[in-house]
Amino acid sequence: MRKLTQVSEQLSSKTCRAVYDLLDQACDTMQDSLGVNYQKIYMATSNWRGIDNKITESLSEAKDNVKYLQTLEKYLEPLYVGNPETIKETLPALMNSIKMIHTIARYYNTTERMTGLFVKITNQMITNCKYNIVNFRNIKLGLPRKGKMGSLSDPKVEVSSTFEDNGLWDETKYPHDELIAVLKTCQDLKDAYIQQYKFTKERLESMPKAKQFDFNTTEIFGKFELFSRRVRKLLDLFGTIRQFKTLEKHNLENIQPIVNSFQKYVQNFRSKITHPLLDYKDDTFDRDFVEFNVDVSGVETELQGYIDSNFPPNANIEDSLRLLSKFKAILHRDNLQNGIEQKYILLFGNYSKLLTKIEEEYQKRRLAPPIVRNLPIVSGSITWSRHLFHRASTPMEKFPRKYLKVDGGSKKSGKQVAHHNRLTYTLFYFEYEWRQRWLVEVEKAKAGLLATLIIRHPNNNKLYVNFDSEIMTLIREAKCLSRIGIEIPESAKIVLL
Repeated sequence: MRKLTQVSEQLSSKTCRAVYDLLDQACDTMQDSLGVNYQKIYMATSNWRGIDNKITESLSEAKDNVKYLQTLEKYLEPLYVGNPETIKETLPALMNSIKMIHTIARYYNTTERMTGLFVKITNQMITNCKYNIVNFRNIKLGLPRKGKMGSLSDPKVEVSSTFEDNGLWDETKYPHDELIAVLKTCQDLKDAYIQQYKFTKERLESMPKAKQFDFNTTEIFGKFELFSRRVRKLLDLFGTIRQFKTLEKHNLENIQPIVNSFQKYVQNFRSKITHPLLDYKDDTFDRDFVEFNVDVSGVETELQGYIDSNFPPNANIEDSLRLLSKFKAILHRDNLQNGIEQKYILLFGNYSKLLTKIEEEYQKRRLAPPIVRNLPIVSGSITWSRHLFHRASTPMEKFPRKYLKVDGGSKKSGKQVAHHNRLTYTLFYFEYEWRQRWLVEVEKAKAGLLATLIIRHPNNNKLYVNFDSEIMTLIREAKCLSRIGIEIPESAKIVLL
């Protein structure tokens, strides 16, 4: 626009206007005397007027475009100085401003120009993602950064076409947890960008008179989709590497040969990579990644066999769930997760058998519960019922909620949950009955304590201590019940404790 303004000012200057006016006047007053030169002068003035009109129109167009594009400046700034997360926050306002330009701008609202604007935004988003992937650690530590993102205010500032990303393999420089988090923010940005575009388009479609977003989405988002595919593969790659390193840190028995096989395949894959990892246009990475996944599948088969060997049919359910939860937190690949899901289903079936076994034991011994040595009958019976309750309820608390009927589980799992609820309620009521029975005995003991302490026998006139031996049992019960967490009524504490 600066050049157009300079040309327009020059055409409007006194010198240029004087030349034009002279030529124009000559054509009007000296047509006969000019002869052949008249046609040349006339064509020159006509061309002058045409060029002057075009420059005036172009300048008006440039001023209008600048006026509207300047409204985008504060929303585009994060693309050059921010990160994927900050860009994501500005997307609604950015898309709304673009919609406004498309609706009311006089010149810039053509399909070609609006598509070009979206393409430039997409390209800068990709550049920003690459920059932050390579430099997130340097930004955090305040170290020199690799590559350049360009500048919104100065188009002459260089933009790096490629970024040096070989260091991504080095976990000391790029911790995998942090790297994976940054890669996910890039994925989230792409998804949010497309979602916001679709949302704006749907809003416009609900207003038939509004100018619609009829742009070529493949042209706008195509490069971002390709970049996103590369990011997904890098997430899978570094996530798998992190998975096996975490597995190695747990020092599980006989796991090292499997980890060594995986590390060998990683080194082999790494030796084939001679191009930037973030260069999504180079498809040699994709071919090598397919071969790497084939090798990893073999390692996963070995790992699945290792997991199976640690879950014998007669294993303790609580121990199995604890180990399975550990594997679930470490292993993230689909094949291994599917194997873990099958183990949960198997354990849930075993848990159903355990509930049946506990219920049979309860029905068999509820009238004469087995009492732990040195415990009175009330606290002993309650301890036994609580032991059964713990065996029944603890595994249920450790199963993922999706296996339960309330969260959309199968009919079979719903029956098992109902069985668990019925059994635990029965055991809870069993304890309640024993506690109520004990309270009745306490009230009887209180009444007995009101009797005369020493009495004389009516037949032989001897003195006897009027003491019921059951009181000692009740005192012992009170102490034992208090130790297992049962609250003793204040009236009983006065008498027995």
